[in-house]
Amino acid sequence: TMIVPDNVSGERKLITWEGSMETWTNAGLNTYRPQHNEYRGDLTKLPDGNFEWVTPDRLVYLFRDPALSEFDSDYLIAGRLLQIRDYNSNTII
Repeated sequence: TMIVPDNVSGERKLITWEGSMETWTNAGLNTYRPQHNEYRGDLTKLPDGNFEWVTPDRLVYLFRDPALSEFDSDYLIAGRLLQIRDYNSNTII
């Protein structure tokens, strides 16, 4: 699971654990909605530039900022999954 790095578009492409790619469009205020309008959870851009996806099952996926430039030291891991957390705050890093 990861967010495809993209510095240009207002869309975010999320590759899910089963390999499908979903396009999320900016809904304003750092929130994104699935392009096909089916509820797939909430995708939010955090103040530090990272993204958080809360699934309908209330699992929380934390992703590295997908808009890092090639001059950032973490550029090669842009958009990668950092953490999975469940509703009880049990975490997998």
